[in-house]
Amino acid sequence: MQVTILNTPTFPPNAREEDNATRQNIVHNIVEIVQGLDLASRKITVTFASLGTASLVALLQDENDEKYALKFPINSTYPFREVPFLRAWEDAGIYTPRVIAYGEILQFPYVLMECIDAPTYWHVFLQTPHEFDIAIYKNIGQELAKIHASETSGYGRLLSDGPEYVTHGDWLTGNPYINNQFTYITENNTTDQYNFQLPDQGEINSRIFSHIPREETTSYWCHMDCSLGNIFATPHGPMLFDPGGLLSHPYYDLAHSMVLACIYHDDPIVPAELLFEGYAAMSDAFNNPQKETLIPFIQFQAVMKIRQWHAGGKLNRLERLEKILEFFQG
Repeated sequence: MQVTILNTPTFPPNAREEDNATRQNIVHNIVEIVQGLDLASRKITVTFASLGTASLVALLQDENDEKYALKFPINSTYPFREVPFLRAWEDAGIYTPRVIAYGEILQFPYVLMECIDAPTYWHVFLQTPHEFDIAIYKNIGQELAKIHASETSGYGRLLSDGPEYVTHGDWLTGNPYINNQFTYITENNTTDQYNFQLPDQGEINSRIFSHIPREETTSYWCHMDCSLGNIFATPHGPMLFDPGGLLSHPYYDLAHSMVLACIYHDDPIVPAELLFEGYAAMSDAFNNPQKETLIPFIQFQAVMKIRQWHAGGKLNRLERLEKILEFFQG
């Protein structure tokens, strides 16, 4: 197989030195890596995609104009985390990138997927922020509802030997990451710096358990990173990809997407409401959730983002988060 490299990738300037060293090693060995894939192509061109902090992506095109996306997770404990989620959605008839193969070549984990020839909504937003059709959030809410059609069991990350936690309560109260986010808020007095008006961890958990029992084991293939940067703007509508991937309940996933609107919009309330409207319009699943039902889940997901945004100096996002919480908490 003849492999031609068409460009040199630019590495994230804020990435760890060892991660960029891994990227450099992949680029150095890309010809051998591509030749090691089980493709019938005789000629392949390789174009590295734009900056990405969690992965390095190469776009492949063969002599028959067949296109593939070759993704290399960087410094990931669970490099194939997204694969079962994408396949579960595909099995449920969801419009999502098809996973062709995954594994390791030269000790580099990779995922080979169908290439979607479309920009993300984040790129669309950047090009024309003042002309961006905010109504697309209703369609995104509908797509999010579709991926929650398939049930599974267990909570948390999907490990090689099964779910991280058996029950909802095990995950919510026993996960060190979750507990650390609440601790950060207390230790850094973020509720004093911003008008978040958040209940304490025990109260939020109690309210959540009133909607999803502590002993619940049924879960769903939740995206947990459904925002403009992880949605392709295709001619057929939004296509969700690149999931954070968590076995959880749809209330958490929807609330997380509503909170993520703070990344992009000075007034995140309208997109958050449209997400909810689109989601609720799709089905009567989950007892046709009311906005009031989502309040403790929005509070929870706000806590999950406060540490990241506060420590990272994303103060505008925290100010927008104030608006979301004030609106939904009344």
